[in-house]
This record gives sequence, C-alpha cells and structure tokens, in this order.
Amino acid sequence: TVNKVMQSSHVGFEEVGNRTLFATVRDPIDHFLSGWAECGFRSTNPDDPAFAMDVEHNQRIQNWLKCVKGGTSGGQDDSSCPCSKHSYPQTNFLLEPHNAASIDPQIGLVGDLREIVELFKMVGFTYDGGKWPTARVASRNLEKTEKFPSDLALLSDETIRLICEFVILDYYLFAFEPPEVCRDQIEADIVKIDKISLSVDSKKKQRKQQ
Repeated sequence: TVNKVMQSSHVGFEEVGNRTLFATVRDPIDHFLSGWAECGFRSTNPDDPAFAMDVEHNQRIQNWLKCVKGGTSGGQDDSSCPCSKHSYPQTNFLLEPHNAASIDPQIGLVGDLREIVELFKMVGFTYDGGKWPTARVASRNLEKTEKFPSDLALLSDETIRLICEFVILDYYLFAFEPPEVCRDQIEADIVKIDKISLSVDSKKKQRKQQ
C-alpha cells in the first residue's frame, strides 16, 4: 500500500505533508516479471524453486506466483517471499493508506512510465530522458537478464493467464493492452464494470434530484 511504501521510502509522510503526488505505472505483466527478476537476482538460495536454473522456466514463474499470492514457492527455504511485494499489482501501491477501497487522494496524476518525460513536464520538472547516474536499470544488468528473462514469448498461455488473473486490477484501472490470451475476458469484465459504474452514477444523480 501507499502507507508501506511511504514508510520505507527515501521521503516519508512528514516530508510529503499535503503535497500532491504523481505516480507511474507500467505494463502489468512486465511489472510482475520485473519483480520476479529483481527478487531472483537478490535471492541467496540457489535451490529456491522460483529461481533455480534447473527448474523449467514456466514452472519457475508459476512457483513465484504461488510465493507472491501465498507466501511460499514450495521450497524448503522460502526466505525470498518477503521480497514478493515487487510483483504485487501496482494498484496496491496507489490505495489510500487507511482505506483500501479508494485511491490515495494525494495522488493527483498517474501516468505510463514510458511517458515519464511528458509527465515531468506536466508537473513542472525538466527531464530530457537521459540516464540518471544513480538509477539502476535492469536491462543493463546482464546477469539478471540472462538468468531471469522477462520475455513474454517464453511463457505458455497457461502461465500468462494465471498472471493476468493476479494483476487483473491493473488492467481494469490502467489503459494497458492485455495479452491476447487474456484479452477477451478482461475486455468483457471492463464492459460490465462500466455498466455498473454508469448505473451507480445514475442512481446518485436521481437521489440528488429528489
């Protein structure tokens, strides 16, 4: 949640005060796999079934999903599971600290990470898109990319579907294109959600008129 992130971030609640925040999000499955790669790279247990190189790739990802959802990847030592927050749906981190039913009201803007330059311009900060010396870029870490590839093409339809189900809130809230194997279900769900939203809005207007 926003609360947990803020408490452990470089800038805490006291420093933020009543300032308006902005957040960036990325493709939901890409974010999930990036979290798996980060935690795999940090793991000190070479036998963890979510990261072990002798475990089939799809099975590694499914083991990681179990770890993220339930705190265990099925191995003898699940010390890596506390790292699992890196693969949580991004919606989790935008929720109001004391009310998980709504987005934190201090977050005034949510944008696609790929549009970071334009987002910075919108909030009055100049950034030309160049590399920051202190930034860690996963794509430049060859060990991480070789051992923990995040290429969707390497995953089976079943694995992609399972991840979609886990990060589905991100697809509901953000305008990312879901993978083909998940698209029909997610788009159908969004249509239902829109109808419910319109119905609720209509009832609210009727009450105000009364």
